[in-house]
Amino acid sequence: MIGVDISPRCITLARREQPSLRFDLMDMSSLGFRNGTMDGIVAYYAIHYQPAATLPAAIEEFFRVLRPGGELLLVAKDGEGEGWIEDPLGGGEPIFWTGFTAGGLAAAVAAGGFTVDHVEVRQPQVDEIAAKRIYVAASRPRR
Repeated sequence: MIGVDISPRCITLARREQPSLRFDLMDMSSLGFRNGTMDGIVAYYAIHYQPAATLPAAIEEFFRVLRPGGELLLVAKDGEGEGWIEDPLGGGEPIFWTGFTAGGLAAAVAAGGFTVDHVEVRQPQVDEIAAKRIYVAASRPRR
């Protein structure tokens, strides 16, 4: 298992919290792994921090590094539009935010060559930011 983040600060925090795990500084649109070497990828609340225009490149990169039959799980918050917003967690600095719809996210994954296996949308829990959660599970075809 390898954790990847574009933020040096997040990598430092992750290494401090989980010193026995590997964390690498990388952009998900340009992963430093060889073709077909990963069994699975989980992008959990990661894609909404980049412009929507970068999503196809990230999906293409996920496809490249996954082995045939490898699995992808994308999790994002439901919403529309993109731009800078106040940090909903109260961090004090604005963050870039892109909203997605379940259909739009599933279509982007399918357009990237994946087989979409399951799409689910759930309501936020009481202690979460008030936005629906989108889960898209997909696999790279074995051919």
